[in-house]
Amino acid sequence: MARYRRYRRRKPMSPGQRKALEHIEQGRRLSVELGGLDSEVKTFFFSLPTADLRQILDQYEAEWGESARQYAEQAIPKWSKGSIKMSGLVAERLFGFLPRFMALEYKLELARKLWEHTSPGSYKAFVVPPQISPSDLHSMLVTHLEQVVVPHEWPPKLVERFDWLAAEEVQVKQHLMNSIRTHEAVALSTAVATHVVPIINELHLSQDQGSVRARHDFTVGKHRVAVEFRTPTPAHRPQGCLLAFALLGGIATLCTSWFLGFRLTTGL
Repeated sequence: MARYRRYRRRKPMSPGQRKALEHIEQGRRLSVELGGLDSEVKTFFFSLPTADLRQILDQYEAEWGESARQYAEQAIPKWSKGSIKMSGLVAERLFGFLPRFMALEYKLELARKLWEHTSPGSYKAFVVPPQISPSDLHSMLVTHLEQVVVPHEWPPKLVERFDWLAAEEVQVKQHLMNSIRTHEAVALSTAVATHVVPIINELHLSQDQGSVRARHDFTVGKHRVAVEFRTPTPAHRPQGCLLAFALLGGIATLCTSWFLGFRLTTGL
């Protein structure tokens, strides 16, 4: 007797459930865009003086209406205590006004943290002979670090965050970028003094002693560099005279076998 399974149809989501999922997704995107710094930005928001908070809410009301302001005013104490969660939509709207109330030093700190989160990483391995001159090795490593450590191109998402932090002020945005370049240049200089110079010094000593350490690894931010001293191994190639001897020997053996077979056949 055939058995029939009952399949329960999933109930379609209500408009409220859809809106809740959208808010969760907006919050996730905002957290990604802020480089995971959304908690710091919220802390800054909740610690604003009453006068500054009132100005933000005035602008929030002008942009999104009186009911949105009333909801925010009622929810702020609960958001700060964590009893309810601020939706991504509301956070994105409110945070749009925040940079106007941030001190430049705080913006610079956030910009550097955003760069640390969004900056690309790299890995480069150098295989060099032990006989390489210290000046050539120094130039090779510093040239590579200058190309990858100090930013030459900015990720699009980071540029959007710069626009947000700068509150659309061109001079502030340029100041943020220059600050990061200076910060990375200092990191580069520190890496050269901390890692590259000791490698050069050890190369001097090892050449005098006739031995070289096999490998050095170091990192600068998200960039990893490996330097390996290795004597090139010559490729194995058969010598020409041996090859010719082997070929000629094979031909001679073949001719001898043919000649002996010919004598046996003809009876000579």
